Amino acid sequence: MALLDKSHLYDKLKEPFVGHAIVDLLIKRGRKYEFVGSFSIESQEEYESSKFIDNTVPEEDSDIDPWTGESGNMRSYADIKDELPSWEEVLAEHQDNLREYAEYAGKRARVYPDWRDQLDMLYKDIDSGKLGAEAKTSQFYSTIKQIKDSNQ
Repeated sequence: MALLDKSHLYDKLKEPFVGHAIVDLLIKRGRKYEFVGSFSIESQEEYESSKFIDNTVPEEDSDIDPWTGESGNMRSYADIKDELPSWEEVLAEHQDNLREYAEYAGKRARVYPDWRDQLDMLYKDIDSGKLGAEAKTSQFYSTIKQIKDSNQ
């Protein structure tokens, strides 16, 4: 199952990024490290230039180093590469995320007209009599008709 970290859930209208896959894989490995790079990684080189927070470092040892400007618990990919997912694993997880994203419910949400357009279609159907004469006595129709008539 993809997208384990629901706090990093991608926008329902925008495909997930490779960074979402990295976060998921780190969760599967026990959250020893947190990914702090850009989620829009496009290459292995970008991944290998990422930084990670080491969650095993005690809080008192994670102060900012005045010389480097980095936290004492910050690690580069090169420092911990043997403990991180490989680029191939990241890409495989990303493909899982893309498959999940493409599932029916999400796809349907992306192709619906905007809710304002849907309401306008409903109003026009009522106005043209497609939903019967009674529909024109509804609170919805009366309110929208008054707004439309006042703002032509």
